[in-house]
Amino acid sequence: MTETPETKVPGLSTPALTNGEFIDASSEFLPKEKDASDERQTSAIEIASELESNIKQIQKMLEQSDKEVNEKVERISERIERLRRFCEDSSKEKLSS
Repeated sequence: MTETPETKVPGLSTPALTNGEFIDASSEFLPKEKDASDERQTSAIEIASELESNIKQIQKMLEQSDKEVNEKVERISERIERLRRFCEDSSKEKLSS
């Protein structure tokens, strides 16, 4: 029996034959089924819960930072006030002398 040469046309293909039978190639291209034990889907509630937890952590960090900034601003204000009083007192002393 003589074999006929394969004709190739771009974009077209003929299924391969093995011993005159078609090869079932469909399973090769179909996505593999996953077991539920292999990969568990994350639910929307779990995602929302994780987001809520992250937001609470960020809020806590912001509150702490805000508290630290307010304390620093308060200390700077006190120093400025002390310097202002010192300058006033110094100028009064110069005027009185």
